[in-house]
Amino acid sequence: MVLKKSDLVNILVDEYGYEKEDLKFDSKGNPYTNAKLQAIINAEIADAKEMETNSNRVLAKDNTGLKDEDKIRVMSGSMGTVIYHSDISRKSWKFTTFGQTQSIPYGELVAIKNNFPRYLRQGWFVILDKQIQDEFGLTKMYQNILTPDNIDSVFKKPIEELKVFVNNLPEGMKNTFINKAQQLYDSKNLDSMKVIDLIEQKFGFSLRDNSPVDDTPLKSNLGRDNIIYVDKR
Repeated sequence: MVLKKSDLVNILVDEYGYEKEDLKFDSKGNPYTNAKLQAIINAEIADAKEMETNSNRVLAKDNTGLKDEDKIRVMSGSMGTVIYHSDISRKSWKFTTFGQTQSIPYGELVAIKNNFPRYLRQGWFVILDKQIQDEFGLTKMYQNILTPDNIDSVFKKPIEELKVFVNNLPEGMKNTFINKAQQLYDSKNLDSMKVIDLIEQKFGFSLRDNSPVDDTPLKSNLGRDNIIYVDKR
């Protein structure tokens, strides 16, 4: 949708703190065109993204390059407890809730990538620094993950989109998706029969009572902190 000039001005005033008087003429005295106003908005968006990237990084020395001691923000992608014990520093990092963040040194993340890549591939750890996402080859995977911002809205996706989204989730985040689905169902906030049927058929259990949808025991090990279980007694 093409925005009117007044809409572009309002965006700059309301969202970025510009004064309307400053948006009438540029430094050369020429009236601001829609294209120029849009360019200013695009520059503000780019600056905001850069600030977001830098806010997830605490540089130990300078900004000429990442050092092993530079601290990087990392988010838990699991609703259960995730613990990492370092063979380098002998320190431990414990995450107990989905979306919880902590700072982990860059050198530790390199060690995790090289020695324990499941933390990243499974989505247990989500690196919030975009530069490191690119370096570790996680950018594509992170286009289809759960975050605190989208974990509720994914259940409102059209059913075909939801199928693709769930299929492409990292394996560890499928457990998070299931746990969230159970929470929504138990609180009566999941009432779409299409979504419920998709979840039950995809993962082989009933949201109503956690029983298998057939007589085949579930093979996936979701851990003691997760909700899916099969009691055959």
